[in-house]
Amino acid sequence: MLFDYYEPKKIKMWMKNTHIPLDMIFISQVGKVTYIVERTIPHSEVIIVSKGLARAVLEVNAGTASRLGIKLGDIVEHPIFGNHKR
Repeated sequence: MLFDYYEPKKIKMWMKNTHIPLDMIFISQVGKVTYIVERTIPHSEVIIVSKGLARAVLEVNAGTASRLGIKLGDIVEHPIFGNHKR
Protein backbone atom coordinates (compact mmCIF):
# COMPACT_ATOMS: atom_id res chain seq x y z
CA MET A 1 0.00 0.00 0.00
CA LEU A 2 1.31 3.45 -0.88
CA PHE A 3 0.50 6.24 1.57
CA ASP A 4 0.84 9.69 -0.02
CA TYR A 5 1.16 12.57 2.43
CA TYR A 6 1.25 15.12 -0.47
CA GLU A 7 3.90 17.33 1.18
CA PRO A 8 7.33 16.30 2.47
CA LYS A 9 7.29 15.98 6.26
CA LYS A 10 8.51 13.82 9.11
CA ILE A 11 6.16 10.84 8.91
CA LYS A 12 5.13 8.85 11.98
CA MET A 13 3.49 5.42 11.72
CA TRP A 14 2.72 2.42 13.91
CA MET A 15 1.51 -1.14 13.58
CA LYS A 16 -1.30 -1.11 16.16
CA ASN A 17 -4.05 -2.23 13.77
CA THR A 18 -1.89 -4.29 11.42
CA HIS A 19 -2.06 -8.08 11.63
CA ILE A 20 1.02 -9.01 9.56
CA PRO A 21 4.66 -7.89 9.65
CA LEU A 22 5.60 -5.32 7.01
CA ASP A 23 8.55 -3.50 5.50
CA MET A 24 8.06 0.28 5.42
CA ILE A 25 9.83 2.17 2.66
CA PHE A 26 9.94 5.95 3.13
CA ILE A 27 10.12 7.93 -0.11
CA SER A 28 11.06 11.57 -0.83
CA GLN A 29 9.18 14.11 -2.95
CA VAL A 30 11.15 13.02 -6.04
CA GLY A 31 10.77 9.27 -5.46
CA LYS A 32 14.08 8.57 -3.72
CA VAL A 33 14.10 5.88 -1.00
CA THR A 34 15.29 7.68 2.13
CA TYR A 35 14.68 5.15 4.90
CA ILE A 36 13.65 1.50 5.23
CA VAL A 37 12.25 -0.26 8.28
CA GLU A 38 12.14 -4.01 7.79
CA ARG A 39 10.00 -6.65 9.48
CA THR A 40 7.85 -4.45 11.69
CA ILE A 41 6.02 -6.07 14.60
CA PRO A 42 2.25 -6.60 14.19
CA HIS A 43 0.06 -4.76 16.74
CA SER A 44 3.04 -2.79 18.06
CA GLU A 45 2.38 0.71 19.37
CA VAL A 46 6.02 1.71 18.91
CA ILE A 47 6.15 4.81 16.71
CA ILE A 48 8.17 4.44 13.50
CA VAL A 49 9.50 7.82 12.33
CA SER A 50 11.04 8.71 8.98
CA LYS A 51 14.62 9.89 9.06
CA GLY A 52 14.25 13.30 7.52
CA LEU A 53 11.40 14.46 5.33
CA ALA A 54 9.38 12.03 3.24
CA ARG A 55 6.37 12.42 0.98
CA ALA A 56 5.18 8.82 1.01
CA VAL A 57 5.49 5.41 2.63
CA LEU A 58 5.26 2.17 0.70
CA GLU A 59 4.23 -0.79 2.86
CA VAL A 60 5.04 -4.25 1.52
CA ASN A 61 5.08 -7.74 3.03
CA ALA A 62 7.92 -8.28 5.50
CA GLY A 63 11.10 -9.40 3.76
CA THR A 64 10.20 -7.87 0.39
CA ALA A 65 12.73 -5.01 0.62
CA SER A 66 15.57 -7.45 1.28
CA ARG A 67 14.36 -10.02 -1.27
CA LEU A 68 14.16 -7.38 -4.02
CA GLY A 69 17.40 -5.66 -2.96
CA ILE A 70 15.69 -2.32 -2.28
CA LYS A 71 18.18 0.08 -0.75
CA LEU A 72 18.58 3.71 0.26
CA GLY A 73 18.88 5.95 -2.79
CA ASP A 74 16.82 3.72 -5.08
CA ILE A 75 14.15 5.54 -7.10
CA VAL A 76 10.46 4.66 -6.99
CA GLU A 77 8.69 5.56 -10.24
CA HIS A 78 5.09 6.67 -9.78
CA PRO A 79 2.95 9.57 -11.04
CA ILE A 80 2.85 11.22 -7.58
CA PHE A 81 6.61 11.75 -7.78
CA GLY A 82 6.46 13.21 -11.29
CA ASN A 83 8.87 10.57 -12.60
CA HIS A 84 6.51 7.96 -14.06
CA LYS A 85 7.72 6.61 -17.39
CA ARG A 86 5.06 5.35 -19.76
